Amino acid sequence: MSAFGTSDAGRPQSIYSGEVAQQFIMPTINVPSRRPFTEAGKGLGRLKLLVAGVGKTALIRTITQSCSHIVHVDPTVPVAMASKGFLPTKTMPNSPPISQGTFQITETLASTKPYPSWWKDSAFSSPTPAPILTEDTILDRNICLVDTPGYQETCRPTDTMGQVSQYVESYLQKSRLDGLEDPDVLKTISGSGGLLVDAVLYMIPSSGLSATDIHYLRQLDALTNIIPLIAHADTLTLEQTAAAKKHIAQQLAEADLGLFSFDPSTDGVGEQHIYAASSELGSDSEVMDASLLMSSEYEVIAHLERICDEFVKRVARKREAGNEALIRDARGKIFTYGSFRLGVFGPGSDIDTLVVAPKYVTRADYFEIFPNLLKEMAPPGSITDMAVVADAFVPIIKFEFDGISIDLIFSRIAMLKQLNKDFTVQDSGLLRGLDEAELRSLNGTRVTDEILSLVPEESTFKLALRAIKLWAQRRAIYANIMGFPGGVAWAMLVARVCQLYPKAASSVIVNKFFHIMRRWPWPQPVLLKHVEGGPLQVRVWNPKLYKGDQFHLMPVITPAYPSMCATYNITRSAMTVIQQELSRGCDITDNIMLGKSPWSDLFVKHTFFTKGYKYYISVITASTDKEAHKIWSGYVESKVRVLVQGLEQHQSIALAHAFNKGYERRHRCTNEAEISQVQAGSFSFLAKDSDVKEEDFEQEGKVEEVQPVETKPDLSGIPGLKTEPTNDAHGLKTEENETQPGVKTEGVKSEDDNSKAPSQIPKHNPYTDVFTTTHYIGLTLSEGAKSLDLSYQVENFKALCTQWEKYDAVLNSLNVQHVRSFNLPDDVFEANETKPQKPQKKRVIPNANGAAQIKKRSASEENQEPPAKRQQASVTAAG
Repeated sequence: MSAFGTSDAGRPQSIYSGEVAQQFIMPTINVPSRRPFTEAGKGLGRLKLLVAGVGKTALIRTITQSCSHIVHVDPTVPVAMASKGFLPTKTMPNSPPISQGTFQITETLASTKPYPSWWKDSAFSSPTPAPILTEDTILDRNICLVDTPGYQETCRPTDTMGQVSQYVESYLQKSRLDGLEDPDVLKTISGSGGLLVDAVLYMIPSSGLSATDIHYLRQLDALTNIIPLIAHADTLTLEQTAAAKKHIAQQLAEADLGLFSFDPSTDGVGEQHIYAASSELGSDSEVMDASLLMSSEYEVIAHLERICDEFVKRVARKREAGNEALIRDARGKIFTYGSFRLGVFGPGSDIDTLVVAPKYVTRADYFEIFPNLLKEMAPPGSITDMAVVADAFVPIIKFEFDGISIDLIFSRIAMLKQLNKDFTVQDSGLLRGLDEAELRSLNGTRVTDEILSLVPEESTFKLALRAIKLWAQRRAIYANIMGFPGGVAWAMLVARVCQLYPKAASSVIVNKFFHIMRRWPWPQPVLLKHVEGGPLQVRVWNPKLYKGDQFHLMPVITPAYPSMCATYNITRSAMTVIQQELSRGCDITDNIMLGKSPWSDLFVKHTFFTKGYKYYISVITASTDKEAHKIWSGYVESKVRVLVQGLEQHQSIALAHAFNKGYERRHRCTNEAEISQVQAGSFSFLAKDSDVKEEDFEQEGKVEEVQPVETKPDLSGIPGLKTEPTNDAHGLKTEENETQPGVKTEGVKSEDDNSKAPSQIPKHNPYTDVFTTTHYIGLTLSEGAKSLDLSYQVENFKALCTQWEKYDAVLNSLNVQHVRSFNLPDDVFEANETKPQKPQKKRVIPNANGAAQIKKRSASEENQEPPAKRQQASVTAAG
């Protein structure tokens, strides 16, 4: 068998059994099961590349993941060097394991070739082809990437050099024509490539060649071609790369080593060609400087661990002041989950973090002590934008630590009074005695670890997930709190596709993701494994037992016990929007796989404000204290989904699409009247952060005038449309020139007129800063809608928010308004986006008598049907 051959062991083996393997195969999807074949790949002969030096394994992985011509990759297998003759013996995945380590040479076989014609004919002519002739087994493995151990990791560098040289020489011996099989003889003579190692990619550090490197290169130069690569070039500047190339070229010339040249005319003589191996593919929203970002994030985690230990010690002193042993050994644990733990975080990503404490620490202790302790123990000024939401579905503290966003949740362990240093949360028995909020908190880390353990190939999963996360963020469908899937839900969806296609490349996983999820028969749940039972009396997702679980529209079930629905709050409108985006993703990735479109097309920004809707609802939270506003706006944000669900029930609304984030603004006012205008949605007193300086609080200054943005709705486009409360059950028709807001928008004010007003300003400060956060909901009206009374939904929403026990009418206000697309504020548009313009009314030309001309219909037009109204978007399919 040749080095590029295959065997039955190379067939794709299902990693599942029983019902799990039958859960959802999607046999009706007629799309490629792997990368599409390319013309360049079809014409490529046999190629065997050996990689030596530093950074070898990462380079091989990058080649197999990124090369668009490679349609299939086999699992990497070790190669055993025979004791006699040094002939490599290929070991198969089912063979007894060979000792692993830096001394082991491995091979990765890949294919760029199309299926043979006989396979295509038989595949379509026979409904049940022979099991042994699966798609993977009949592909011609024409690419072989050989990974070698690094000599700097062994005791004697000559051992590695000798082993690699023997490997290359063994194929030189096998390539003698008298020893080849007929197909290999023909391929060798025809120039299609044979068994030889065609080239060595030698990875060189930027510091240059060592004496051992030069000795290694001399041995390999006598056996095959050498292509030098500067390793980790993406960590170097252009100047550093150029200097490294010059230095290495000089070293090679002094050693009289000739290198392979892609230009046949040079024949290796003249300028030395040295290349740079970089993992950076170009400008990308997810590119970051790992050396800076990673270190700061892990430093933040270390700070949190120290703060967590002190927090537990303080509670221990409070509970048992005389128990010195308890206080001395008191400690908590910090666990990460979500994107950070999955390894797919990027610039601006939150670090989802869990604080775990012993049983004597309560959630009340956490919210009472931890926020102040954070500010006390963290470096001065490092904690900013803190918001405490104790009443959320998962109680949380949100803040920024040195510019890095942290989401901090809490759970105690009711079974333990002390936590060991090596404590983990994988034992399901630790869930005993916890309430539902604590279970949800503790399950974050458990779910993340389960996801990583259930995917066939972790690196493929992570790369595909990064793409899907970026797509969801760019298309504004990434926000659990606003009714869209969150990071964990998207991760589980991608993981399910990886399970269905365990050997597919990341690009194929992305394409398959859109096709499978668009056709998924919701509300059938997405499961990574069977829902497990357990010894605890806790609720596990079960729509047959719990009626509430039957109303989940797109259930994605967490794999860790107790299983829960990660998408319980997806609304009908959000589901419709997601399905629209999945359809768009199908079309774009199909073109990408065919080479007709670039990947950047998939990540084009959403058009929510530019082309999405004509009518919007804006939810404005305002406060005159920054810290109070964080708390108030966070609570209202968690309830916007309730308003969306109320709007969906209105017979005149087909779609209520909440944007996935709010817009924070700062205003500077000098009196009560200006504050009231800001609370009502005015932008006349908007101030940039750069305009607000500390010295403004000590001396009078003039605020630069900002041109107001008109936010009063123009409802002339919809006769009879009305959104303010009325006693007329049928709704009054809106006059053409009416300028009153479409929704009754009075802010919620204190009934006590003698209470301290929020605008009482110290004499040394002439300004009051008003902080606002605005959430936007795009509306699509039902066909034929002539009137729209949203007063019931709006008033219910206001009542829900203002009845919160922490609501302070002196500091906080809530306003809901209707806004037309052309009245949206400028800051929701980017520089390259076009803001919708107000439609121009047709000019009426008077006749000779001064009256407007009215065109009468002819008799033939009298009985004609009126023109059909434009079809509005519907959520019927999502119901």
